[in-house]
Amino acid sequence: MTKTKTLLASLLLILASACQSPFLVFPGKEVVGALSNTDTFAFAKKFSILKLETRPSNPYSVFLRVTVINGQLYIDASPSRRWHRFIQEDTFVRIQLGELIYTAKAIAVEDPDVKAHFLKNRTIYKIVPR
Repeated sequence: MTKTKTLLASLLLILASACQSPFLVFPGKEVVGALSNTDTFAFAKKFSILKLETRPSNPYSVFLRVTVINGQLYIDASPSRRWHRFIQEDTFVRIQLGELIYTAKAIAVEDPDVKAHFLKNRTIYKIVPR
């Protein structure tokens, strides 16, 4: 029975690593969908999850929780996350909300009122449309 479980787990890992989209804790590649423009991400409050794509030269995407505060979209990053390091290198990101993809910029936030909504020791980014 142990060999069967090991084989099944290995097969699932291989399948998950081949995915273009993020899968559970595995990152994906480029987000795919129709491009759209917006002046504000205030509408994001109707979503609970977004896909964040970083590193345009070699896209890396993850699912994140949507946080909208006073009409502004924010994400938070643990210092150990790879995508957090990619944002530090290049603030250009793409956000997928529903079926649409938006180009944006991630700007680090130091406002204590905003940071109070998140766990301590996280980097908070305001996502601004480009």
